[in-house]
Amino acid sequence: MRRILLLGLLVALTGCGEQQPEKKKEADKPGKKTSQVTPPETKTEPQTAAKPAVTPQVKSEVAANDKAASEKAATEKAATEKVASEKAASEKAIAAAPVKQEDAEQEKEQAAQEPEEEKASNVAGIMKSFADDRKAFMTKYRAAKPADRQALVDNELPKPQSYAEAMLPLVNADPASDETRTALMWMLSQSEGEPKETAAKLLVAHHMDSEDLAGGLFGLTRQPPTAAVQTMLDDIIANASEEQRRLKGIASFAKVMQFYNGQRTYDFLKGKVDSAEKDGSDEATLAKAQADLDDFMNQLSLAGQAFYRTGKMADGLELPDQLEAVSDKFGDVVLMERGPQKMLIGDEAKGTIFEMRYLAIGKTAPDISGEDLDGEEFKLSDYRGKVVVLDFWGDW
Repeated sequence: MRRILLLGLLVALTGCGEQQPEKKKEADKPGKKTSQVTPPETKTEPQTAAKPAVTPQVKSEVAANDKAASEKAATEKAATEKVASEKAASEKAIAAAPVKQEDAEQEKEQAAQEPEEEKASNVAGIMKSFADDRKAFMTKYRAAKPADRQALVDNELPKPQSYAEAMLPLVNADPASDETRTALMWMLSQSEGEPKETAAKLLVAHHMDSEDLAGGLFGLTRQPPTAAVQTMLDDIIANASEEQRRLKGIASFAKVMQFYNGQRTYDFLKGKVDSAEKDGSDEATLAKAQADLDDFMNQLSLAGQAFYRTGKMADGLELPDQLEAVSDKFGDVVLMERGPQKMLIGDEAKGTIFEMRYLAIGKTAPDISGEDLDGEEFKLSDYRGKVVVLDFWGDW
């Protein structure tokens, strides 16, 4: 039984082996078409070489290589992150730039406004604003064409009156401070009307003991005798103590000198009126000239108005006689100091008295003598009654 089974198995195996070549022969027969079928891809396992034995030295080298690779990867990662961070920050800055620019413009405007507000809140700031505005105007004036300059003066020249009016509430609120005293002297010399009157009153009430007041009065000598300043000078002269002799002397000198120096302004304005009438100017020109003269006269004290209309002082004394009386009493008083030199009332009065008496229009010219071109002696009085042209010249 066992033999029969083995024999059958052998026959079966032999038959399977013989059928395969026949199929191959049929496929190889000439003239028979066969279709080529692409066999499906088969995955084959890669063959790996046998790994060498791992020694301690190899292990050390592998560990070193792994560490270097790790450090390189970390460095590359950090660089990548840095670039990304910088890019993000740049994009954020660009996105925020308009806002920052707007904020900067607002801050700039606020910074520009704050000084103006600060200037407006103190008298020193207001005086500085006037000086700055005048400086800016002069720059514009110099850059303008000559034909356009008068229009600039008429329309854009900063005038001190408005600045002085802005100071009024400030000086009234703090009349006794040193800063206010400086502002009051500025208002007294630069303004008209209420600011000038207020300054005169506050100076007498709060600053009679100040040396600055004495020095400031000298600057008033070139102004015309307005009612406000003449009243202030009278108050100082009447109330100054013996210790305030310098203040009293300068006030007395300024009181007389205002009449003398104001004469030039009066003569100029009166001359414009006379010329307009003589030349037959149009009504507008004549009206403007007369209005300017009236404005000037209305600011004067009553004594000033009388002096320019009649040429006489209220007490009947001539102007040079009044100045001479002041010089006799206060001739040694220092008007001002210029370095080591001191200007005394007596010295200043002496030259002015000579001008009043001999060098004014209508006065007899003082006699002079000298040699003519031929070496002959002559005197000016030799030509009395004749028209004489005097040419004074010098060579230094």
